[in-house]
Amino acid sequence: MTRRSAARGLWGWAVPVALWLTPVVVFALLLPTALVADEAPVGAADSGEVVVGERVRDLRTAVSVTVAEPATVPLRLRVGGTVTSLPRASRVASGVIVIGVDGLPLRALVSDDPVYRDLRRDDRGPDVAAVAGFLAALGYDAGAGPSVFGPRMERAVEAFQRADGLEPDGVFRVDRVAYLPPEAAGEITFGVTLGQEVSAGDDLGTSAAAGGLVTIAPLDGAGDLGEIFGDQPVTLSYRRETVELTSVDAVDTDPATSRAVRDLVDALRASRAVDSDRASPDGAIEGFSLALASPQRLGSVPGRAVVASADGALCVYEAREGGARPVPVTVEAPSSELGVAYVDADLIGRTVIVAPTAGDLGGSPCT
Repeated sequence: MTRRSAARGLWGWAVPVALWLTPVVVFALLLPTALVADEAPVGAADSGEVVVGERVRDLRTAVSVTVAEPATVPLRLRVGGTVTSLPRASRVASGVIVIGVDGLPLRALVSDDPVYRDLRRDDRGPDVAAVAGFLAALGYDAGAGPSVFGPRMERAVEAFQRADGLEPDGVFRVDRVAYLPPEAAGEITFGVTLGQEVSAGDDLGTSAAAGGLVTIAPLDGAGDLGEIFGDQPVTLSYRRETVELTSVDAVDTDPATSRAVRDLVDALRASRAVDSDRASPDGAIEGFSLALASPQRLGSVPGRAVVASADGALCVYEAREGGARPVPVTVEAPSSELGVAYVDADLIGRTVIVAPTAGDLGGSPCT
């Protein structure tokens, strides 16, 4: 074999070998960089200075929604006559007109304590306080929940009677109201029509509870929703469908919110958007989530940047010209980022020291 033939043979092997080795070399060179990039979001810096990062979170939590059938109570009046008006509004609250008989309005009285007798000056008892609350709902000043029917309450009753076209004699007559307990003061379904003759004690319809029908519960042991969200506005979502809630407790305290959630569930069921396997035997539907309506903006630092004082106060040390300065912080430990602490949003973009030394502390920590 000639020298030129041998050289050509070596070059013939060199090119394939080089092509094979190139990606191996490139991978070896880039591997450290890739590892650093993967660790950077974790924020596990051991020392030095870092710029406080930014995180936005909405505390999204998987929940189930249960809509129970409302309990109903009959709506009865103690007066008979001709039905002359039916209200446009179908939802009951204390003082709201529920029906008109013989041209006079009859109003709902919603209270924990029933009113079972006519009341006049010097009467006493919890039913007197219930009537005072009824008058207050209409804007009449009967005093701060008195249990004694005094002159002030008598004047309030007379004003109420004049406004409703009744004789202003100061005697509160129980046949001019329809009593309902709070748990049943909700949506009315009438069983009578205009012009119909009714007798005292007849069932005029039913009232269904407005609150307590919707239950929102966390899944997977997420904890108490009240502790997670507090009284902040939240959004209940199922895929692309959402309902805004003024707070987690609004489904129990606000009839309009309870109705909105019920309407959403009814619409999802009607459109078959709710998967059949997401409904448990007790009627709870999974697949919902609850999140803050306005997500939180937080600062993000390595956990070693946070320092605790002897009395448990927390701070970070901001790097500034002339030396480090302690800044008090409120700290949360996120579950999704190892070695990271969430701090107050006003620290975003500022430079803090990771693992400050005794020289940085300048004495007692955080002072």
